[in-house]
Amino acid sequence: MLGRRLVHRSACAYTLVGPPHPISNLRPVLYDDPPPLPNRKNTNTSTNTSTNTNTNTTNTNNIRHPYSLREFRHDADAHAQYTLASELRYKLAQEQLDAFNHNYWLESNTRFEAAKQSVLDSLRAPEPSQSPSSPSHPPTSPTPSHTSPSPTHPDPLTLERALSEFYKKWVVQESARQAAYSAEWRRRNAETILLAARVEYQRFKARISRTLGMS
Repeated sequence: MLGRRLVHRSACAYTLVGPPHPISNLRPVLYDDPPPLPNRKNTNTSTNTSTNTNTNTTNTNNIRHPYSLREFRHDADAHAQYTLASELRYKLAQEQLDAFNHNYWLESNTRFEAAKQSVLDSLRAPEPSQSPSSPSHPPTSPTPSHTSPSPTHPDPLTLERALSEFYKKWVVQESARQAAYSAEWRRRNAETILLAARVEYQRFKARISRTLGMS
């Protein structure tokens, strides 16, 4: 029964999702992966700045730096080191894919809103200038029979036609960039899936090895 529990048991990991970004409309993801190796029994977790040199060295070896594979603990075997390196590549690939998506849509949506605003501004005629009135003839309010819609707001049909034409031109204009983005996203996503499968396979092998070692 103990062996079965060791094989099927998996550590808990929590992934946090934030609110959508106001421009890219993508939700940020915070990945929280559990450490793949148990902590050392003699690790000093004190935060006192006056610790000795040996304690500082031990704490430094426990740090998982996201940019250097040399900072992994040196007391693990070769298989554990390979598993740690694969997990690091997988986690970095996830974060880089999220950053790639966010940066693309942030830039694209910013240009889209600016171009759309330019179209809307072109439809709004300037306010008619009024010459100053003579003191002997004060201005009179217009009669209801001569009132007209505000010249700064186009009618709904004109607005709909202008925006429809703008959307059509935008799709044609951005087709090449969209195709390049989609191809790059599929390539990175496939790479991330392969890295995830490799990590899960190595974790499964490690659980089997620990189970056979305890039997």
